[in-house]
Amino acid sequence: MLKNSKKKMPKKGITYKSLLQMKCDESYRIHKDIPRTFPNHEFFMENRKDRLQHLENVLHAYANFDREVGYTQGMNFLVGTLIYYMHLERTEKDYYILDPDFESDVFWILVHVMQEKGWRDVYKDNTPKLVELLAKLEDGIKRDLPKLYQLFDENALIPACLSQYFLTLMFYNSPLRFAKRVLDMFLLVGENVIVDLLLKMLSLCEEDILAKQNVEELYPFLRSKLVEFTLEKHENEFTNLVNEQVITSITEYI
Repeated sequence: MLKNSKKKMPKKGITYKSLLQMKCDESYRIHKDIPRTFPNHEFFMENRKDRLQHLENVLHAYANFDREVGYTQGMNFLVGTLIYYMHLERTEKDYYILDPDFESDVFWILVHVMQEKGWRDVYKDNTPKLVELLAKLEDGIKRDLPKLYQLFDENALIPACLSQYFLTLMFYNSPLRFAKRVLDMFLLVGENVIVDLLLKMLSLCEEDILAKQNVEELYPFLRSKLVEFTLEKHENEFTNLVNEQVITSITEYI
């Protein structure tokens, strides 16, 4: 994956270093969002300035690489998870070093996800991929969870509460161990895994969601607490469902 993405661009004179050195029109927006990326996770605490700088540099380079998309909120969580994921393979001493080669590897994986996996269409004007995936999710809820669908429809909770799960590849307000697993599955079998995981979580939490009395309770729960609540209350059942999904998806992929 990394080699294939790298091979295509340097021949045209495009390198990570050259992109990083260019002026970026999105610099202010990127810099503003950096502290908001996994703010409560130790790995990205502000005293770990190198990790935040890795994040800012990669986003800066990608905004120059793909000027049609530039930078959109949500991309910071995707890149943050890639940085965390790749740091797991390194020793603790490397956490405190600004390593351009490390950044370059993260950048080219991001290019693969955005270009080869088509995820840039989630962030483009009119968000065509986001519209498509939300429609799939809504159809799944209507088919499998009719009571939830009625509740969501009456309160206009789709897409208001569920869009960010696609914009951030389910990384927003998710434990990084879970985000890493989602990234593995996404890279292996593709975008439908996000729809499937959301349907499984909504199914497991259906009674808890229906018990909420008003939209003031529903909105923050669905938007910010769904993943954490599912993992706390239904971890074993959810893990089994995810494992079944992985096996099914891998079988279909092969």
